[in-house]
Amino acid sequence: MLLAVARQGSLSGAARSIGCSTDEVRRALLELERRLGEALLVEDGGSVRLLPAGDRVVDGLRDQREALLRRARGAWPQLMVALEVGRDGAMLTLKLRR
Repeated sequence: MLLAVARQGSLSGAARSIGCSTDEVRRALLELERRLGEALLVEDGGSVRLLPAGDRVVDGLRDQREALLRRARGAWPQLMVALEVGRDGAMLTLKLRR
């Protein structure tokens, strides 16, 4: 969910993009912040701003996604890869389809 928030720039935009409610996004992010022990973003009117910790997490997730895609393309050039983040924001799942 954090990636969706970063991409969309708002909790409501992230919620729309992944098909859930804004409250679900907010709860998932609060749980992720609790697990990590630091704030990841601040709400500013209708938008959000990532804090340095949020930037680091998003950068790490993007790097992991790109590494997985590069690796999958090398192994199976025609492979489709979909990464999903669980509603709690803590689980990454890799789905491989030929």
